[in-house]
Amino acid sequence: TAARKRARMASGASSASASWRAAAMSDASFTISPAANARALIFNVKGEDLLWLDKPNARLTEETRAEYEKLGLTQHMSATLNGIAIVYNRMGDFAQSRSYYKQTLGVQQAAGLLREQAVTWHNLGRANENLGAWTEARQAFEAALALCREISYRRGEAHALRGLASVRNATGDARG
Repeated sequence: TAARKRARMASGASSASASWRAAAMSDASFTISPAANARALIFNVKGEDLLWLDKPNARLTEETRAEYEKLGLTQHMSATLNGIAIVYNRMGDFAQSRSYYKQTLGVQQAAGLLREQAVTWHNLGRANENLGAWTEARQAFEAALALCREISYRRGEAHALRGLASVRNATGDARG
């Protein structure tokens, strides 16, 4: 169909791809189910940036966030943001990773996803640890630990304690 053709064309890295993608998304919302539309929405989060991981990221736009909410896919938005953070972390771009973990936390807090928040706080602590941002790392690990204790998530508690010990060791804290 014309919508699929435009969607394929939108996956290329051209200056017109944004308008093609918008047209494809517009057509798609009338021709496919909300679940299938979610797959197109996930593509839209990173879009052509996936082809250029060494370039600055376009970020998740407010329009795309609204689409996730409209479709009732808040957890999917959280997972998408978290996935992008993990990719940046594995690439060694800890500053970008930290940015995405912060965005992920906002979505998780709004949705009340406590276990997911605990894990993301830990991951944020690790990104800060890798950046040598010891105060922020400590704060993130403390937040993770508090949440893990609140929800009785023992494995997460152990990871948060490891993070706190690492920070104390790196900063010369004798309690480390």
